[in-house]
Amino acid sequence: TVSATIFILVMAVFIPFAFAVYERHAFPHADLAEYLAAVLTITFAAFMGFADDVLDLRWRHKIPLPFLATLPLLLVYYANGNETAVMVPQQFRQLFGDYIELGVLFYFFLLCFSVFST
Repeated sequence: TVSATIFILVMAVFIPFAFAVYERHAFPHADLAEYLAAVLTITFAAFMGFADDVLDLRWRHKIPLPFLATLPLLLVYYANGNETAVMVPQQFRQLFGDYIELGVLFYFFLLCFSVFST
């Protein structure tokens, strides 16, 4: 928990340095939104770990929390690019082509991945 707190603080302090080089008219708002969504997702995940350690949460409470933690990242991803295609491995490109467009299944996969990989 201490290392996660230090990481989040360093990421928060790094924001002005990462985006100070841009002029006002060429500021990358989409990149800043992605960065802040990633920091928010990491913060929520660290908070979930802390709450689980302190409160000893039951599994029925632990399952929906990663869904909530991943939502900011998915919403910013949807708003900025909405690229839901996946590149096919070289061995299967003759069968499926170079890319497979997943659409809404891409977001469902990312939500399930965030829940079941923790």
